[in-house]
Amino acid sequence: MSRVASESIKGYLYQFNKCLVEILKSTPPEEIAIEGIIEDVEVISPSLSSYIQCKYHESKDKFVLSDIYKPVLQMLEQHEKFRAIHGTVANVRYILFCHIPGGNTSRTLTSAELDEILLTGNGKLKDLAEKLATSCDRSGFLKLFWLEFGPSYDELSDEADRLLVSSGLNDKDVGGIFYPNAIHKIAEAATQADKVNRVFTKDGFIRDLKNLKKVTLSRWTKELKSKEKILQAVRKQLLTNLDRESRDRYFVFSEEAVNQFDDDIVVFIKDFIDRYQTKPYDKKPPLFCFECPDDKIEEIKERLHKKSVRFEDGMINKTLFDAGELFKTPMVQVSGGNVSRREFQVRIMHHLNMASMTQHRPDDLFLVCDPKVDDALRKDTNSEALTIDDAAELKYIFGLRGNHE
Repeated sequence: MSRVASESIKGYLYQFNKCLVEILKSTPPEEIAIEGIIEDVEVISPSLSSYIQCKYHESKDKFVLSDIYKPVLQMLEQHEKFRAIHGTVANVRYILFCHIPGGNTSRTLTSAELDEILLTGNGKLKDLAEKLATSCDRSGFLKLFWLEFGPSYDELSDEADRLLVSSGLNDKDVGGIFYPNAIHKIAEAATQADKVNRVFTKDGFIRDLKNLKKVTLSRWTKELKSKEKILQAVRKQLLTNLDRESRDRYFVFSEEAVNQFDDDIVVFIKDFIDRYQTKPYDKKPPLFCFECPDDKIEEIKERLHKKSVRFEDGMINKTLFDAGELFKTPMVQVSGGNVSRREFQVRIMHHLNMASMTQHRPDDLFLVCDPKVDDALRKDTNSEALTIDDAAELKYIFGLRGNHE
């Protein structure tokens, strides 16, 4: 991952952590909203509402005013809209919460600094600045604006951990379960169009966290600094059912799911079979469904054959698929209490035939990088969406190796 991409992800996580901290610090009847019109976090109360923009610039050498031109102009524009509706604006605060090395004294802006921002020649901001400069309420805005230099990403996430514990959640489960689930919950809410689905109260938020029984391994939670604890928690919850015998288990992979997918997928299938498909009377081979081109699936099947892994793909010929063939029960020959031969050890499916899965629902459904799957397939199954792109980590959470390094 490039430095720019890494910092972009950390910027979002900084925002989500700030939202989490505000939720956990709030008191009734305060509500906290994520992703407003221009604000990243909104603290709503009857007497005072705070509109917070979050900025994370870890790679900057020091703070310069141009770093905050855009958010200040956005907040000033919103202030003018409020003023046009209400005449005067007094019961709000505009907070720019940012982490920039060298910026450590929280303060307001000076008139000279605001004048400089309004005179910017930046092509992307110039039109907005010129429009605001003609008639904006500069002094009124400055009275309501606050520039807060926040802690580092690690320090903010540590604060969130401490607040989760002080809110009554079990200390030993915070890093691996409650904290990642809290971040995932906020990240999911941030994508909702209706504001009612983006608003939290502390009591409701904590109650929801306590009711969640599993940790979610998503594009956001896998980037958290508590990743080690998260992987341990996911491994533990997966092994609960993996260690149970005779269960229908389906995997759905997208081609881009795992780095070096071509190199690792056949080994993963073979290792999974060797670990979990050993009992003489286990007649439920795992199913692997792939969202990738036909030639890639043919290559996977060829490589499985070379490893002496027998498979069933339900293909009568090159174009005709028969679900009955795919989902038939394999014959198993047993000699001396041991399996001497299985008709097939694994089922292989192209994602275009996924509709047939709904007639043969699994006990366990593993969505690696969460390809689009019909909700009907998830119904009445133990469904696990696993956003994970490292083959070693994938093997680790499925109990196929002792570590993920």
